[in-house]
Amino acid sequence: MFTPFPDSQLGTDHVVLTYCRYNANCILAVVGVTDDSTNVTVVFPSNFKGVLELDGKTYVAGEEFHLTLFNLQTFQLLSKANLSGVIVRSNNKVGVFVGADRTSVSNTYGRNHLGESLPPVSYWGKQYILVRRGSDAVQIVSSTDNNHVNITTCDKTLKYVINPIHDIIEFQMECPFCHISSSNRILVAQFIKSTDNNENPSLYFPTPVIFYSKSYAVTPPPKSYTPCQVGLVARMDDLVDIAAQLTGESVSWINVSSTGFAVTTVVLQSEKTLIVRSKNEPFGGHLSCELRKYMIASTRLASNSSIVEVDRLLYISFKV
Repeated sequence: MFTPFPDSQLGTDHVVLTYCRYNANCILAVVGVTDDSTNVTVVFPSNFKGVLELDGKTYVAGEEFHLTLFNLQTFQLLSKANLSGVIVRSNNKVGVFVGADRTSVSNTYGRNHLGESLPPVSYWGKQYILVRRGSDAVQIVSSTDNNHVNITTCDKTLKYVINPIHDIIEFQMECPFCHISSSNRILVAQFIKSTDNNENPSLYFPTPVIFYSKSYAVTPPPKSYTPCQVGLVARMDDLVDIAAQLTGESVSWINVSSTGFAVTTVVLQSEKTLIVRSKNEPFGGHLSCELRKYMIASTRLASNSSIVEVDRLLYISFKV
C-alpha cells in the first residue's frame, strides 16, 4: 500500500528511511519519469552494513554507484542490511519508493509489507507534529550535517545533533503526540502498529507543518476494514469545526505546548469520501485502518493538483 505522488511532488534528491528486521528485505526502487535519460547516483552511508554486487562490481559503505534510467525504467534494490541513510541523487526528477517485505517494528510476531513513496528533500520540513496510534516507532534523517533536532513528548524535550549526515534518530512514541523541530530540514517516518497483540506495522511519512492544507478529501477503504481512525493536527481556532465535519459531534483535543496546535484521534464512521475544510488555518492528519493481519495508513504531501476544489488529498490506496 502506498500513495503515489503527482509529477509536481517528484524531486532529484532523496534520503532513504525504511525498516527491515527478522530476515526481511529492505526495498528501494527508483523510476525514471522523463523522456530524456536520467543519471542516478546511489550513495551508501558510512554505517551501511551490507555489500552490493552489481554488474560484477562490489560496493560497500561509503561508496557509490551510477546508473542511467529511461522513461518508466525501474531500478530495484533488495537488502538484508538496513537501507536507511542511503542517498539517491539524479539530474532529472525521479519517483522513489521504499519499504520492506514481511518485517516487524516491534518484538512481537506481527509482520507486514511496508511500502511508501519517498518524499524528496525539497518537500522536507523543520517542524512536524505526530499523532500516535499505538506504540509507534519513529525515524528521523537529515540532509545536512550539524542539524539540531528537538523532540518534545510527555512534557519533556530531548535534544539531538545529527552529525554526520547519515545518522538516524529512532525512538518509540510514548505519548498521544510528538512535536519535532530542527534547525535544518529533516525527513520523519512513522511506523504505526495495529492495536491487536500482533502489532502489525504500516509506514507513512508525516506531512511537515509548512505543507499543511486548509482542505482534504478523506476516503476510507471498503467496510471489511475495522472503523478507520483519523489523527488530526489543527490550530486552536479550528478544532470544533474540523472534528464536526468528520464525526458530527465534539471530541477532546490535547494541546501541543508552544505550537498553537492541538491533536486528537477520531473514529471515521462514514464509508463515503468526506471533504474536510478549515475556516482559518491549514491543518494536517493521517488515516489508518486495520483488517485482520493487515495495517494500512496514509498521509499526503503538498500538491498543486485540485480534486473537487480540495488542495490536497488524504487518501488510501491498497491491495490485499
